Formats: sequence, C-alpha cells, structure tokens
Amino acid sequence: DTGSPLHTAYAIPQLRAMYQNEKCAVNHVQGNYQWQSLASFCIARWTARTFLPISYSEASWTGLLNVQKCTYDEAAMELLPMACRKALPALADYSEFVQGIPKNTPNKEGEDFKAELNPYWTLFPELQDCKFFLGIGDGACANIGSKCTTASRIAVTIGTSAAARICLRYESCLSASSFFQIPKLQGLFCYRIDKSHVLIGGALTDGGSAVEWARQFLNLHSDCAFMDCMDQVQALVNEEYKAAATSDNEHLSKRKGAQELVVAPFLSGERSTGFRDGATGAVLGLTRGTTSAEFFKSVLEGCALRLKAVLDLIIASRYEQASSVTPVIIASGKAMENNDLWRQMIADSSGLRVIFDKDTEEATIRGAAQLVAFALQATKISSSSSPDVQTFILSSQEEEIHPFKTSEPRLAATAFYREKALAQNAFISAIAPLFSITSLSGERIDQLSNNKNK
Repeated sequence: DTGSPLHTAYAIPQLRAMYQNEKCAVNHVQGNYQWQSLASFCIARWTARTFLPISYSEASWTGLLNVQKCTYDEAAMELLPMACRKALPALADYSEFVQGIPKNTPNKEGEDFKAELNPYWTLFPELQDCKFFLGIGDGACANIGSKCTTASRIAVTIGTSAAARICLRYESCLSASSFFQIPKLQGLFCYRIDKSHVLIGGALTDGGSAVEWARQFLNLHSDCAFMDCMDQVQALVNEEYKAAATSDNEHLSKRKGAQELVVAPFLSGERSTGFRDGATGAVLGLTRGTTSAEFFKSVLEGCALRLKAVLDLIIASRYEQASSVTPVIIASGKAMENNDLWRQMIADSSGLRVIFDKDTEEATIRGAAQLVAFALQATKISSSSSPDVQTFILSSQEEEIHPFKTSEPRLAATAFYREKALAQNAFISAIAPLFSITSLSGERIDQLSNNKNK
C-alpha cells in the first residue's frame, strides 16, 4: 500500500537501523522532537516555527505513506520503534503554505514575541511577505516541467541515473475498490504528487554513469578515441538493423551465430524492477574476439533494455486511463540529448517515439514553479467562490509540445530488441541468486562454506 518496496533505499530499514544503534544521536535526544524533511526544516527555521508537516509527496518518497489513503501506512508503522512513530511529522498537501517571515522570533511557549530579531528577516528581505509551500518530490516536478501531466506522455530522464515516470489522476480515498491495486505494479514505485494525483515509474541507479564507467574502463579518455568508438558502435547497430529490416539471411545467420554480449548494468546496485539487495553488474558472452565497440554497445543496450522493462510496466499501469492512446516519451537529461545513438536505441527498444521539447531543459525547476502556480490558482478560486472547490486537475493543464529532437521507433529494430530483452531477463534471473552471496562479508562466506562442508 506504500507504493514502494521494502528496500534499503527507503526510510524503514534506515530508521530501524538508527534506532537500534545505541550510539546513534537519535537515541540521545532530550525533550520533544520530530523528524522533518529538509524543506520543512528550512521553512520552519525561516518562519520561526518549531515543526512543520511533511507533504504527501515527500512522505510517499520515504515509503511510509499509504498512497491510497494519504495517511501513514499501518503495516509500515508496525515495523518502526514506538519512539520513531511518535516523532513522525504531521501530513499535509504540498499546497498548504506558511505566510511570510516574521520579524521577531517567538518564545518557547510560542505565545508572545520577543524583542529579538529573526535573523532571516534581514537575511531574506525579499521573502518577508512570501508564501512558503511544503516540499515536492523532484521526480514529480520533473514530470510536470516536462509537460507530462497525462497518461499519454511518459517522462524519461537520463543523467547520472535514469528514471521513467507517468502522472495519473487518482484521488485519495478510504475505499480500496476505487483505487488501482499496487501489487499489480510490482517493480515500479507509486508516489503521491498531491491528494489527487500519483506518479508511477521506476528508476535505474546507473544511467549516464554506466556509459562514463565504460568509457573509463576502455581507456577512451580523449574525445577523439570516444567518438571513434561511437562511430564503430553506430556501424554495428546499422548492420544489425539492416539485417533485420531486409531479412538478409546471410546477415541474420551471422548475427544469430555470433556470441552477443548481455549486460546487467547494476554497477551501483539495482532499483527497478527487481530491487534486489547486493545486485552488481555482470556481462555474459565475453570472448578473446570481443572488441571495444561491441562492449560499449552492450552497455548502452543494457541500460536501454532496463528502461524498456520499466516502460513496459508503466504502459500496463495506465490501462484505466487513455489505454487506447499510444504514449510518447518526453525526454530530458544531457546524457540522452547529446547521444543520438542511445536515444534511438531507447525509441527502438521501447517502440515509442522519443521527443526532446524546446521548453523543458530545466524540467525540475520549471515543474516546481508550475505546481506552485497551480496551487495559488486553486487557492484564489477557492477563496473567491466555495470552500468545496477541488484541487486542480493536472490533465487539464496539458501543454503543447515543441519538439527540437525526435527519434522514431523502427519496427524491425523493436522486434530484435524484444529478443535481447528476453535474453537479458533470463541472464539476470540466472545470476540473481548470486547477488546475496557476493554482498556477504568474507567471514560470513567462510562460515557458510564451513557449514556446508560439515
């Protein structure tokens, strides 16, 4: 019900470890305290408040929020120590705001104001009458800023890491019958944007970082060496596509007879779709004849195929909303913008059009500004009419796309990438049992070996 797996990337394991560690500072705090998100902490300091709520958006990113009810999840709470539960902040929609920076700081009772000047009053004079909104997840902002506010557009970002996300309208409610079943989305996350919308998607720990690692691994330090390797990769991809598109039996038999490389690109661990602790990168098919270009191509393909796995699940999740409309990918991130070959791989492997929009270079900042504008608009409408006015609907805010780079999927290429995806999935499933072993300490492995010998 939290929309996130029980994984070390989320708050439950981290909080349990902290409270179980007697040396951890949290076990020695005197008096009343609350956990605060960074956004709430900063706003509370600036506005001379003790604590502030955490937004549904930020709370869902921790893995503690029941995304259906917009309350803390009961099962998640059972896994946390009582001291931790008592210290969790209140919940609120991000659109709730704090008005202005007070000139003076309140006393401990919070009743009267001291003569002592609030340092932020003079530090941020331009914000003295500003509205401060609660924090919003960066992925949510990136989607809105990328013009992906409907089920027909999927936002894909590749920087150091990579992510694919879709925005869907689902009102918070107490009835399970009116909300999609999260278990069907196993392998994805489901986060709240606000009380009326969710963000469904998946993330890869390694995106552009995998390409940079491969470049360093192959000693392609100079731009000349790197571009020469990329030209060779492009030639390999062109030959592969030509064989598939023309049904050239000679080329097809040569490709099928060759030992193709299969890469599990988990250099920094795995998030979507398996969330397996201890996962590491692996390559199948290396021979003495493997070239640098073939290796580099396999790394690009490995990342593209993991994104395909995420995208396939996302498309399945949108069956209730615009399921008859083929979605498009709105891309962002320098790693994909500057690499035409990789962008085409993603279009071919997913079978979806990939578009770079002229207006969305700084998608996250743009999205944050838009969400605040939407909240201000909704507040203005609500105050001028009825208190029952509902939250704005993001799908009604869909913007026109202004493409400046587009990659169209090629049917023949999509077909052979489907085969590659099956091979990658089979490889990952085969080596997955080894992840837990390789993540153990040497001492623990020796213990397991001794027990087996006995």
